[in-house]
Amino acid sequence: MGKIVGIVLGLLLIVDTFRSADAAGKFGVKKTSWKPLCEATTDLRNIPSDVAANLKAGATQVKKMILDSTRATIYSQLQKGSKEADRAITISAYMLGAALRAVSHLESTDIINGVDLAAKAGYLKGHIDEFLNVAEKVSQSTEHCLLDTAGTAAATFAAKALAGEPCDTTLGETTATKKTTAKLTTKGHTGAANPSNDAGNQHQAASTYNCRLFSKGNTDGLGKSGSVQNGITWAAGYYRVPTTADDPLQILNLQESAAGTRDQNSEWQKLFAAIAKKPDDGHSNYANNSKTMDSDPEATELLSKVLLNEKGKSSTDIKKMREDIFTAELASVVDRTFANIHNEKLPAKVAGIEKGKSLGEITDPTELAALLAALLLETDTEVATLKKKLEATNERPGTVTETTCNTIKGEAECNRTAACSFNNTETDDNKKCKFNATKALKSGVPVTQAQAATGTENGKTASDRCTKHKDKENCEKENEGQKPGEKAKCGWIEDKCKDSSFLATKKFALSVVSAAFVALLF
Repeated sequence: MGKIVGIVLGLLLIVDTFRSADAAGKFGVKKTSWKPLCEATTDLRNIPSDVAANLKAGATQVKKMILDSTRATIYSQLQKGSKEADRAITISAYMLGAALRAVSHLESTDIINGVDLAAKAGYLKGHIDEFLNVAEKVSQSTEHCLLDTAGTAAATFAAKALAGEPCDTTLGETTATKKTTAKLTTKGHTGAANPSNDAGNQHQAASTYNCRLFSKGNTDGLGKSGSVQNGITWAAGYYRVPTTADDPLQILNLQESAAGTRDQNSEWQKLFAAIAKKPDDGHSNYANNSKTMDSDPEATELLSKVLLNEKGKSSTDIKKMREDIFTAELASVVDRTFANIHNEKLPAKVAGIEKGKSLGEITDPTELAALLAALLLETDTEVATLKKKLEATNERPGTVTETTCNTIKGEAECNRTAACSFNNTETDDNKKCKFNATKALKSGVPVTQAQAATGTENGKTASDRCTKHKDKENCEKENEGQKPGEKAKCGWIEDKCKDSSFLATKKFALSVVSAAFVALLF
């Protein structure tokens, strides 16, 4: 009987020994377990600066495109009417469109995603840092929560390192410096340990140092007279205290291979998803593709609207018109045009900017805006002046000739014109409507001396009416019956009876020539 009792007690001791070795829930975690947390907090510390750097770089690209677009427009004003101006205007329009697309990408995507990533990184780092700092302090002779690699000694902080492992648990300064993450990716943590924590004691040392943070019981854990509530986690869910007191810790699987099975609502998984959408100043929306406009869909649509006044045309549809501007060597021509734009010097002082300064030297946005506005106002004034001259020219009646009158067939229509009269005695139907210089002068229609000299009124020539008289008395009788102020038909001029319109015609013809000359000058 005594032997049986001894055997039973021995078996119970052996079982208890195995149970104690396996039941590692109340023991501290080894370096292989907490090291991924130090690696994570180091990466998380750099994320806000990386976000800021990419957002700033993207915004800088937008600014550069706007400045380039503005310079190109200014250059087109300085090169008005040339092929260079056509190229500059096209480049300016493309660059402005590209800048606006980049701004849209910033406001709708990168700014939101960047702030989201920085917020999640800060949240996760806060939880990790709090755990590491608290766990490192929960330490006394027989209790250490953070252990070394072997699990035989406490791990302590020194010079922002934990047991020699870089582990900066402070809040970093945000700068516009790009910093890539060393361990954290879009799928997980490349340095994560296997989450298994069973009899092998992979994460917790057996029968060494206790850690009250990892037990919900009252003997070696957080409870006082009993167990505390379930659901305690540390480091944003990396460690989960089991529902059974002193059972081994449950470890979140952060390995990349677990990306598909990991809880999508865990804070860690949300971070990995945010990293996948992080701002990137290398995104195509920030690119200057002006040298590849022949293959860029956005450029094709722009040129389709500008050159053809239509939407949806293909690159082939606009190929000829595009090459008329840039030739078939688009890339080299665009490069050369950009160089010309930046090297163009102001021909005079404009908008307070001294003569001789190159456009590339002008970087202040206000100066560029003022320069562009001044040149556009100057162009607007020129256009308004030319428009007035054109309108004045269009309002002048056109010169009417004998041929013009001959083309009119009807008597009523002929007599309605300002410089023609119908001759009923003319036998040639194609010449019945004749030019009438007197009528033309009264109407203000320009005539030549030859037309004035051969003009008729109702079929009677000037010689029939005036030149037949050889003396002044009979010459002036032709004017009898005229109303006061009405122009005389005949006059005694240079000892001859002449049509009184002769002198007026000479003066009018001279005035027309003078006006035409002035118009050419201005």
